Amino acid sequence: MAINKVKAGVDVFMARAKELGAPQWLAQQGMELSNLIESGFLQPQSIANKAQITKAKNMYTEALGNKSFRNAQAAKLKSSGTVKTVQPIERPIITPESLQGSIITPVSGDTTVVGQQIEEMFGYSVDGVKVDGGPMFGLKMQDEVIDESNPELRAAWASMEDAANTKQGGIDFIADKTGNPRVVGAYGPMTDIALNFASPLSEITAKVTQQLDGIPKSVVKQFDAAIREGSGRKVNKKTGKVTYDRKPYPEWVGIESQDAILQLTGNGEFPKEGAGALRKAYMAVSAAKGDAKRGQMNFRDYGVPNRSTIVQEITEPELQGVPKGSMGFSLFDAIPNQSTIPFGDKKYNESYDTLIAGNALGGHQINYPPEVYAPDMMNYLSQQINKAGKPFSRDEQIGSFMMNPNIYQRADQKWLDGVKTFEGKVLETLKQGGKPALAAAGLMSAINSQAGEMEGQYDPTSMSGVLGISPEMIEAMAQRDALDQQRMSADQQRYGQYADDQMMPREQTYSEQLGNYLSNLRYGDDSSRQQQEMARVLGGILDFTGVGTVDALKLGAQQKAAGNTAEGWLNSILGASEAAIPAAALGYKYGKKGVQGLMEAF
Repeated sequence: MAINKVKAGVDVFMARAKELGAPQWLAQQGMELSNLIESGFLQPQSIANKAQITKAKNMYTEALGNKSFRNAQAAKLKSSGTVKTVQPIERPIITPESLQGSIITPVSGDTTVVGQQIEEMFGYSVDGVKVDGGPMFGLKMQDEVIDESNPELRAAWASMEDAANTKQGGIDFIADKTGNPRVVGAYGPMTDIALNFASPLSEITAKVTQQLDGIPKSVVKQFDAAIREGSGRKVNKKTGKVTYDRKPYPEWVGIESQDAILQLTGNGEFPKEGAGALRKAYMAVSAAKGDAKRGQMNFRDYGVPNRSTIVQEITEPELQGVPKGSMGFSLFDAIPNQSTIPFGDKKYNESYDTLIAGNALGGHQINYPPEVYAPDMMNYLSQQINKAGKPFSRDEQIGSFMMNPNIYQRADQKWLDGVKTFEGKVLETLKQGGKPALAAAGLMSAINSQAGEMEGQYDPTSMSGVLGISPEMIEAMAQRDALDQQRMSADQQRYGQYADDQMMPREQTYSEQLGNYLSNLRYGDDSSRQQQEMARVLGGILDFTGVGTVDALKLGAQQKAAGNTAEGWLNSILGASEAAIPAAALGYKYGKKGVQGLMEAF
């Protein structure tokens, strides 16, 4: 009976597709799970959710009513996949020991691969879009003479002029402040959304969109209007100042214009300055989920290509799924007091216009969380106060160190000991296979989703010891997450229901909230270090009360709902025991912390 039921369901979709004028082969092949994911109708983490699959099939079938979508799908399904040429560049592996004695400063960038030229995607020619690289750009540039007057000078990084000058100024400042001329730039990946600035993503999207056959004029008109008019227009009644959630670009030439690609890339008569911001707006519109109730079209339903599929093609394979702020994949020796170098008429990288001089070193065997690779930086930033008068969340800490050009970490013996300890544990835990750089990222995230405190959250030994999680289980989680990432959709960063949990601020406990409130009553709204410390003390005291009991129960429920069953039950049991037997619960709680501390120490 079950088989007949499924068949009946399929027949419904086929009947609807026929009603809409779509070929049966197109409907059948299009509703394969892999195509539903690649086309943006189904999230990878929903492949076992029957309701979500049915919803995706319904949306896909209805989209078949649009001629341009049918034609785009036919072209994609008949193609043999992406056609590209690749010139691989070896990434030398360097040891943390080789950096001892230097000063490390973070350098953020996108995750685009280097040495790649894409000829065809989705069954359409894209005329050889170059992907010039993010983190490995410097390695590609080691054979390039960038200054004829100084033939030994090499480039290690690229950005827009203002950003490049700011970063070089930070390098100069750090060398002067520390008295150490060896300043090492350590790459940290930005989030997936940062790829909207990179030229290849919008260039491929636009070239495919321009070739769509049968796209209605009304859809083209709304697409262009969304870019020209922006979104979220607000007028301050007092000042009359107008602001937007997404900046308007009234000068946009239109997607059907032969100049559209030139405008997006900042070529021809169009300026390079500002082209990146236009690309971001273009991709925001292209990937938007339209609200039909508001008369907004979902451009995906008319054949506009799925963003995440392109992202997968242009992202460094070893950086797929690596959390924002991770460090160690790419490093370079900076040159203090060296001027930045404009591209001039050379196309070193289509997305940028200015070089930062330096010598590319390669990278470490694994990626490190910033708490391990830059502990002094993160400790400093954890003590800073945001505009709301609260301590920086982890997301704010990472955002700050990625944007602050003057921040640094001394690579001293203490630093080396911490880095090597983490490296050893990761490699030992994941010795059965997989790329260490990716595997470490998976491990970091798996452990981070279970840890309630920053201390020891990246220590697999302590977590497995306390929770009874075997190395094999941790390895399986990491490998699962690595595979999930390869099929990641545009608006999902990582781990399905944990989407983007590395980058979101941690929700404060009730104890912490009440502590902050009481501190505000005592010290007022003006935040200070005294207020911050008092809030922490009060939060700690409140943790011994019924408020702490509620926190433990809440945390347990959240963790179980997220799939962290072991830690969830642990906290639920703790909360229940606190409510029933307060004294015994306190012993249990702080006994657990003591065990964790011992595990971390050894």
